[in-house]
Amino acid sequence: MADDAELFEGLDQIRWAEMTDAYGTAEEVPGVLRDLVDADPFTRATARHRFEGEVHHQLDVYESTVAAVPFLLRMAQRPDVPGRAAVVQLLASVAGADEPGLLPGRSGFPAAATGLVAGAYALWVRLLEDPDPSIREATCPALLVCVDRSAEVAEALLDRLAREPDPRVLTAIVRTATAMTAAGRLSGLEDRLRLLAGRTADPVRRLTLLTALIELSPPGAPEPAWPAAELMPVVSAAYRSAPVEAKRPPLVDRLSEAYGDRVPERVTLLTTLLRAPDQVQRADALYPARRLIWNWRGSYAELIAQVGEQLRDEPAELWEPALLVLQNLRRLGAPAADGLVARLTASPVRPSGSSTPITWLTGTGGGSFRVGDALKVLCASGDPRAVPMVATILRDGPLPEDADTLVWGLVDQVTPLVPLVVRAFRERSPGDRQRAGLLRALRLIGPPAAAVLPDLLTVPVSRDMLHAIDAIDAGHPATRRTLREAATSPDRDIAAAAAAARWHGAADPGPAGAVIDHYLDRDDHWDKRTALDLIAEIGPAGHRYAAPLRGLLTDGNARLRISAARALWQVTGDAEPVLPVYAALWRSAPDLRGVVAAGYAEMGSAAATARPLILEEIDRPRRHNVHEHTNSSHQVIEDEQLLADCRAVLDTITP
Repeated sequence: MADDAELFEGLDQIRWAEMTDAYGTAEEVPGVLRDLVDADPFTRATARHRFEGEVHHQLDVYESTVAAVPFLLRMAQRPDVPGRAAVVQLLASVAGADEPGLLPGRSGFPAAATGLVAGAYALWVRLLEDPDPSIREATCPALLVCVDRSAEVAEALLDRLAREPDPRVLTAIVRTATAMTAAGRLSGLEDRLRLLAGRTADPVRRLTLLTALIELSPPGAPEPAWPAAELMPVVSAAYRSAPVEAKRPPLVDRLSEAYGDRVPERVTLLTTLLRAPDQVQRADALYPARRLIWNWRGSYAELIAQVGEQLRDEPAELWEPALLVLQNLRRLGAPAADGLVARLTASPVRPSGSSTPITWLTGTGGGSFRVGDALKVLCASGDPRAVPMVATILRDGPLPEDADTLVWGLVDQVTPLVPLVVRAFRERSPGDRQRAGLLRALRLIGPPAAAVLPDLLTVPVSRDMLHAIDAIDAGHPATRRTLREAATSPDRDIAAAAAAARWHGAADPGPAGAVIDHYLDRDDHWDKRTALDLIAEIGPAGHRYAAPLRGLLTDGNARLRISAARALWQVTGDAEPVLPVYAALWRSAPDLRGVVAAGYAEMGSAAATARPLILEEIDRPRRHNVHEHTNSSHQVIEDEQLLADCRAVLDTITP
């Protein structure tokens, strides 16, 4: 197929070397196009990856992209072409179907690509009737770009909607029709969906149509088209009619997303499914549960408890996906503790020769270990039943490299663990990899670990070591020399940690001042932030820096502006220049909202003008740091801390 003369007629006559793609000359595009229809599936997949990464990089359209479209259209027309559905998907994307709101405003090469694909309207209508459901599914977005023939597209979609048997294609039709409705290019979709949902006897088809109706419910409406509790019989029937996972559409994921910001409905749906006897239903609820908790604010105790219950299940298929939901929740994961304890009690401390999905410790190679995910979640949740497990590891070993994760949430219950942590630290030589984790654990424990202070002063200076001294007792006379010497280190982080510890322990501004003077005027913004954070630490003792702090309030780096504003407040107590900086960054940089909220919390009643921003944030259903295609392991923790700081601010400024 890659050497098909008719398919690639004229391909080598195009001056590809004179065109560009994302990374330079487009001379390799002909080879990519030929490989798109190669008989080998791996070759086709590689070619698609290259097309998306080079010829259509991040949805961009180049001259070479437009030149490739006629050949892609030939491939789409030929029933004998392997991988034709992927080709149709590429055509829809090149034409702008991924960004339907921007279609009318396209210009240049993007507009040319849209014109070529839209000009093949007759092909798309024909492919909407193709016997291959993957072709029909891929065709729907391609029809979306035929803006000038919206009436005909709407008629074709609605006609197929009434006859389509495949749930995935049905979903694609509804999504395309919904996008056309949102753009004002189709009307009456909701009525048509209600009519079809009422007539169909197929539960999977009915659930797909009802999901679309829920998606069409106006944002912010008090009630969705169908409450989750009323929809559960339809969901159960759909699973009974499509029990084979390979054939089952993503019923639960799509339905959960359809409810949008109606978090209680989503919790009802997923909690009910997690209680189902059918393991397939419970498995399907776990990924949507993770997305819900990570992306939306809500009351999740009941849902998280049911996620924890999946760890009791045998065999082990649900253990790892359940733990993925629970990771990085800290205290929010506490309702899952019963399930975690049950599983850990039945699990070995360390991996054996056979594969064990859950152990207290996991091997990392070379005889090293890390804390297993289940125990890490239990410790972070603060459940006291984790304490004897942690004691067993500290007493009997092997000691994990990340020993600090064993005490994350157990600081208020740490008393019986302190002697064990101290002993473990004393038994480790300076070169042991476990030392860093133990130092971080000692920092979390703080003053109760005072017995280890003499040992700390004998180890090589590091940031972790200095933080541990600072937390335990930086004012002890024995620490003076160590801290003053470390404050002169050429390592910025070590110098700053030592200077801060010296200030905390003895209110000695000398080391801090030397570090501040060394880094404040540097061009590197990390250097500057180090100096600004130290100024904030010493507060009024840094009054001589007030003028340069005011100058930095207009710096182009948002994080520097926040650091300068915080330091200025700590130095002067003057809210007037600080509040406008905080308010502007609150609106323009949502990812920094947690830092600003912490700043407001430090200001107390002086932050009264922030009350409207705080109230608006608390009422927002979406987590402040959610991004469309990425997430962070700290996403939930940071957002929950933001909400806690917001409530703390309200407590101080609300009469």
